[in-house]
Amino acid sequence: MLKKHPIEWRECAQGILHPFFSCSVAWPESYPEGHILYLVDFERMLGLQQHESSIGPRLTRAAQSIVRYLQIGNSDYLAQWYDAFPFCCRENAFIFPFFDEVVASESATAAVTQLHVLMNGTGYDKAHFLERAHRLLEDARERIVRIAPREGVARVLIRARQRGIPVSRHAKMAPVYRFGNGYLQQRIWRGYTSNTSHIATVLSTQKHLTAQLLREYGLPAPQNYPVEDLAHARKAASLIGYPVVVKPSSTDFGTAVSIGINNDTELSHAFSVARKFGVVLVEKHIDGHDFRLHVVNDRCVGVIRRDPPTLVGNGVDSVETLIARMTMLRTQDPELQRYKPVSIEDPLVRSALQRQKLTIKSVAEKGQMIRLRDNANVSTGGVATLVTSEAHPDNLRLAERAASCLGLDVAGVDFISRDISVSWRENGGVICEVNPNPGISHLDAEKFLLDYLFSDHSCGRIPVVVIVGKKAHTLVFSDLLHELARSKNLVIGHVASGLARIGEWPISGREQSCSELLFLVLAASETQFVTVEVSPSELLHNGLNIGYCTLAVLCCGDKLIENICSSTRSVISAADTILTRPSVEQLTRWFERSISFCR
Repeated sequence: MLKKHPIEWRECAQGILHPFFSCSVAWPESYPEGHILYLVDFERMLGLQQHESSIGPRLTRAAQSIVRYLQIGNSDYLAQWYDAFPFCCRENAFIFPFFDEVVASESATAAVTQLHVLMNGTGYDKAHFLERAHRLLEDARERIVRIAPREGVARVLIRARQRGIPVSRHAKMAPVYRFGNGYLQQRIWRGYTSNTSHIATVLSTQKHLTAQLLREYGLPAPQNYPVEDLAHARKAASLIGYPVVVKPSSTDFGTAVSIGINNDTELSHAFSVARKFGVVLVEKHIDGHDFRLHVVNDRCVGVIRRDPPTLVGNGVDSVETLIARMTMLRTQDPELQRYKPVSIEDPLVRSALQRQKLTIKSVAEKGQMIRLRDNANVSTGGVATLVTSEAHPDNLRLAERAASCLGLDVAGVDFISRDISVSWRENGGVICEVNPNPGISHLDAEKFLLDYLFSDHSCGRIPVVVIVGKKAHTLVFSDLLHELARSKNLVIGHVASGLARIGEWPISGREQSCSELLFLVLAASETQFVTVEVSPSELLHNGLNIGYCTLAVLCCGDKLIENICSSTRSVISAADTILTRPSVEQLTRWFERSISFCR
């Protein structure tokens, strides 16, 4: 039913091409009459304008609208980016922009499948039809969220493409991305980069080691003790003095963190919750607000204040009802919906309510503040507010030193302070944790991250020469270019005749399309210079799935050249240089002028 076509490339800024996913659908000629009538209400649900047209174009528009929702969810940022592009929707075909090709492909499949299942179902009245449509839509969105990047990473992908940096998903099964090609490439997975040290990651994820190392370097970190049984936990609390913090030594996202423990009874409960996750850390409690200072390449680029999840009573609804309402709002936030909502079954939530002499059935007075957890992690219900402009320079420098001591290129430094505008030297602020995988969607951190990874302004592009024509003609030019590249000691990646090699070594044991082989050549970290020999027919039919071309050498007739240059699959028209049936001297002059591009 659904046919996916090669990626198309369309200009979105001067000289910058953006990829579009293209597909066509063979819709059945007829559906149950009632379902066609119900489709009007489904179109309204999708926000589509009503058009007097046959069923095929209506379903195509609906599929395109579903794809949009599956890719961007409720994100205002992604919606603004997505809707800035022109769309094309014909009777049985549509194209759409994307930031992740795997997500785009799965979204197209899910959209068409959903419409097929919905329109071919039996036994529906209108209410059941729309209920099933909504359920299918949300089920599909949940599946897409599991394979999609977080919004913070999606912002990096979008910003990279806008800067002309090539972007590819490095692994289909995980959102690992390659920015740039060949020896200029960088990789990102969540908050980790190609340069993130494994040693630094281990040190920073073992919280007692982090604190010990920071203290040894003269940085403020609270006293703490790792313990494995309750007796030692009580002894640690006695040495430190109440109140204390109890948390697992090596978990993320605020898991099982209890703050402000004031006695042995509370300690026993908090220990039992944290012990489920391994070694427990008993730590001195420091009063103050929770701040996350985001460091990229030894520079603090943003500060966030994180406040614990809190409700405000209205004198009418129970705590349980207020939590349910808060959960609904958080699930509509694209960056927060991936986290588990605050749960009334969470023992830490019940403990926090108990200390306020409340239960989930209590009705709080109007205006009464109800704290649901003591820790402020966004992942456990906390609320983030950007406060970079308020931060004292000493506090920024402290975060930079902490990341440097641990050896992290990207870090989220968790800092407790009564007032972020006052130096830690004056108000006793301390670093409680350092996170090697910080979220970045609350900041404009994608710019700083890309500036760091591509500080030489190369955009990660290595020279790619596409030679179009019959094999007898293309071979002459590729041989000449290889001779010139070897004279400069460049590592050559070459694609031709269904095979590819890097240097003298073949890298594929089976015949694949030029597009697939080019992906392999560009993914190799040693590649410095690439040549592709491709026939006009393959280029027009399959494209090359690359958003730039350094040099296009065209060895074919004028009519074919016209078709190739007008094709959105070939990107030849956007090549930096186009040479038509060049002489040896012309090609040599081009190489000598352009070789500095990759050195």
